[in-house]
Amino acid sequence: ELSDPIGTCSSQCPDSHYQSTKNGKLCLPCHSTCSTCSGSEARDCTQCPNGDLLLLVNKNTQSGSCISGTCPSIGYYRDDTKCIPCKQECETC
Repeated sequence: ELSDPIGTCSSQCPDSHYQSTKNGKLCLPCHSTCSTCSGSEARDCTQCPNGDLLLLVNKNTQSGSCISGTCPSIGYYRDDTKCIPCKQECETC
């Protein structure tokens, strides 16, 4: 069982919280720019609120920063609600 910030136990963390890697039984709050996340930093978002786009910085964890507007024109392409990095050898894709 996991414990959220108000001490309620559950099998998974609520939205806008993540399971702590330091203490695996504790749910901690996401950064304020994230809907869901894998950590506490702005670059740890896994989903974004209000139509913002997820600018992926870590393909392994599928996490990144939430941005408004459009994906950067160089180095990224849009896939639904995510801005995905091009292959390293490509400027555009």
